[in-house]
Amino acid sequence: MQGGAILSKIIDMVTLEKKLRTQLASNLENQQKLAEQLGNLPKGFVFVRKIGKQKYVYRKYKENGKVISVYIGNYDDQSVKEEICKIKEYCKIRDKLKELKKIEEETRKALKPYEHNPIIKIGSISIFDI
Repeated sequence: MQGGAILSKIIDMVTLEKKLRTQLASNLENQQKLAEQLGNLPKGFVFVRKIGKQKYVYRKYKENGKVISVYIGNYDDQSVKEEICKIKEYCKIRDKLKELKKIEEETRKALKPYEHNPIIKIGSISIFDI
C-alpha cells in the first residue's frame, strides 16, 4: 500500500509541474502580446494644466533618466480626448504587464525544484524504484 501512496504523490508532483509549465508559457505569451500593444501606444501619463479658464494637456514620460513633457493640445478638443484615452490605456497595460512579470517570477521559483532534480525522489525512494 505504501508504494501506491508514493506513486500517487509522484503523479501529483508531475501534474503540478505540468500545470506550472503551462501557466508559465501562457504568462510569457500574454507578456509578449501586451509588450506589442505598448509599442503602439504613447507612453507616459497625462498632465492637465489650467491657465485662466483654459485647460491644456501634456504627456509626461521618462527618457534616458530625464522627464520629457510633450504638449498635446486643448482639453476640449476631441483629438486630445482620444489621445488621453490612449495614454490611459498605456498605463493600464503597463500595470498588467508588471503584474504578469511578478507572477512569472513566482512561477519560476515554484518550478526551481523540478529543474534541479530531474529524477523525482520522495525520501530515499526515487521514481525508478517503483
